[in-house]
Amino acid sequence: MSIGLHTIKKTLIWIKNECIRPYYALRMSPGVWKRLNRAPIQAYARHRAKASPLTEEQARVIRELDEKGVAVTSLEGLGFPSDLLGRLQTYTEQIRPQATLNKKKTFWLKLWDTIPALDLDNPFVPVCLAPGILDVVNGYVGQFSKFFYYSLHVTLPVTAGEEPRNSQNWHRDPEDKKMCKFFIYLNDVDETSGPFMYVQKSNIGGRWRDLYPQRPPAGSYPPIGGVDAVVPKEDILVCTGKAGTVIFADTSGFHKGGYATAKERIMFMAGYITKASPRGVFYTYGPGCSEALAQMDEPARFAAMGHRIDPTGEMY
Repeated sequence: MSIGLHTIKKTLIWIKNECIRPYYALRMSPGVWKRLNRAPIQAYARHRAKASPLTEEQARVIRELDEKGVAVTSLEGLGFPSDLLGRLQTYTEQIRPQATLNKKKTFWLKLWDTIPALDLDNPFVPVCLAPGILDVVNGYVGQFSKFFYYSLHVTLPVTAGEEPRNSQNWHRDPEDKKMCKFFIYLNDVDETSGPFMYVQKSNIGGRWRDLYPQRPPAGSYPPIGGVDAVVPKEDILVCTGKAGTVIFADTSGFHKGGYATAKERIMFMAGYITKASPRGVFYTYGPGCSEALAQMDEPARFAAMGHRIDPTGEMY
């Protein structure tokens, strides 16, 4: 009986993960993780001592992230100008004709390469490095964080009766034990648009943290129905919202989304991890980018400069 290439690839990935699992487990152990993150923790503390106070909305979002692992706000609530959403939508509409189908998640149209060149003229990139975002991300993780990934995509409605696949099912991301992503809805998203969903308190320190935990360097994809059989509905947040809605989430906790049954979802997302994470970044540096980044404030410089580029392009 012949063995398919997909099976061989999955087997090789499993062997690789098993071989490097002890290394990842050591880096993610509490003492080592904190030791590796000591410099960005101290730098962040010095920065906060002289920085402007957080806004009430930023402080609220951080509190909810600490308590639940997820918080919902908006671009304007974070202090971005009122015309930003329109500019992001216009840019998205202009590049949509070049969209390609994601080979792994065929319910996604991706509007950029898997590993794009970091381009500060791209209107989404400055948002990722703006104080309105980094103050929240760094406030939650308690240190300067590493901006490692960003993506713009369209979620397509599934065929009636189609089973959820990949990230349409509950899962934990693998990159770090404490991390943060944010998502921007660029169109109105309701229950039929595949909204982002989160198991509250499945982040570090939460009630559901030990339910189907991560197994670094992999995340966790529980058996279908395994999470829903245990977690009560009141602990599941369904993030519907208008265009301009922003969701922050620690995606080491359980989340899923993209199972659109009637309407498409247009969404941007960006991810941040700590220095202790062995993961590289999933972008390259465009011409002149390093020079421009060097002129930014300390949180932005740390977030986007000097990180190893991950050559695999493999995202979970």
